[in-house]
Amino acid sequence: MRLLQDGVVAALAAIGLTAVIFLLVSAIVHPRRRGTIPATAVIETCGEAKTLEYTVRALLRSRYEEGGFSRVVIVDCGLAFPEEEMPGIDAVIPDFPFVEKNKDRIRGIVITHGHEDHIGSLPYLLKKINVPVYGTALTVALIANKLKEHNLHNTVSLNEVKPGETIQLGCFKIEMIHVNHSIPDALALAITTPAGIVVQTGDFKIDSTPIDGDMIDL
Repeated sequence: MRLLQDGVVAALAAIGLTAVIFLLVSAIVHPRRRGTIPATAVIETCGEAKTLEYTVRALLRSRYEEGGFSRVVIVDCGLAFPEEEMPGIDAVIPDFPFVEKNKDRIRGIVITHGHEDHIGSLPYLLKKINVPVYGTALTVALIANKLKEHNLHNTVSLNEVKPGETIQLGCFKIEMIHVNHSIPDALALAITTPAGIVVQTGDFKIDSTPIDGDMIDL
């Protein structure tokens, strides 16, 4: 189980944070067979991932694709910033066809902090699917302002959480962990799944004098 947990964390790190990050841990438990994906298989399918669509399709092409994904949680929904070869492009957002196709399986979106590369694509996703969003007070306030710009503020369920709290999204039990970052109110997540616990650290730093007064919860 430890090897499996480490493998999933490594796979998540390989995907990066330039698009929506899927915690595809629900796929680890086959809906009928309850077999587990070896850690190496997860790393192999995710290691070359360039985009969200590629990542999801790579996993679906694995030998565990037969049962599909019965439960999905999304962690962060950011945008990428344009590179030099993208003149005239202000922001890069992911395509969402797979998300739309599996919208009934999505239990919610949990945001680790309020930087644009973690919340910037939320309005575009929430125009296509309507699922609850969870974040700390500052993060929720930043999201609310962004949703207002897109006329979504009256249609989306925004839920404020605090470090130390635990929420249940389908089979996922998600504990909020306080971390320090260059923006206050940042979180790491400990996600208990039927296959084990996945720790998603978010962005963090070890700061002995944080601006918000509390050190990272180690």
